[in-house]
Amino acid sequence: MAIYSNPNITTQGENHMQHKVATVVFLQNEKGEIFMGRKTQKIGIGMYTGPGGKVEPGEAIETCARRETFEEIQVKLKEASLRKIAIIQFYNHHQDPTKSFLMEVHFFLANNWEGTPRDTEELKDGRWFPLWRLRWFPWSVKMMAADKIFLPYIAAGQKIKAKFHYDGTDQKKLTKYVINQVERFL
Repeated sequence: MAIYSNPNITTQGENHMQHKVATVVFLQNEKGEIFMGRKTQKIGIGMYTGPGGKVEPGEAIETCARRETFEEIQVKLKEASLRKIAIIQFYNHHQDPTKSFLMEVHFFLANNWEGTPRDTEELKDGRWFPLWRLRWFPWSVKMMAADKIFLPYIAAGQKIKAKFHYDGTDQKKLTKYVINQVERFL
C-alpha cells in the first residue's frame, strides 16, 4: 500500500547503477527515545543518524548492523535485539552516469544492548531524540532530506519500503520519492 508517492517518480536507468548495501541501527530506550549522532565521514557528514555502514562481501546484513553499531558507538547488540523497520533504496543520480549509484539501506531498531553509546571518529555528538519529535517535528533535527520524510513513519511504528532519488552524489537535493507500508520483509 503506497503511503505517499511523489508523482515524478521514475525507474528509468536504475538497473545500470552500481548497487551497494548498507545498514543503519537506531537504539530505542525504555523512554521511547532513539539514539543518533552526527556523521563525520562519507555520506551525511554533519547530519544526525544512527550507526551504520556498508555490508562487507560475504557478510550477513544483521552481522553488518551489529558490527557497525559496535564500531561507531561502542555498543554491543544482544542476540535477537534487531527488528527490521525499513528497506530504503537511495538513488544517487549524477550527470556522469559512471558516478551514479544505488545505496540499499536496511534500517533496524534495537532495544537490547550492552554498554553506553559513546562518540567515536565516525559518529559524534550522540544524543537521544524523543519519538514524538521525530514523528511530528522531523525538520527540527539536522538530518538528510530523505530522513526527514521517512523517519516520521518509523517513529509511528510503521514498517516501510521506499525509494528516494537524489540529484548528484552529495545527497543534498532530493528530487522524488515513494514510500510503501509493508507488513513484513521477505
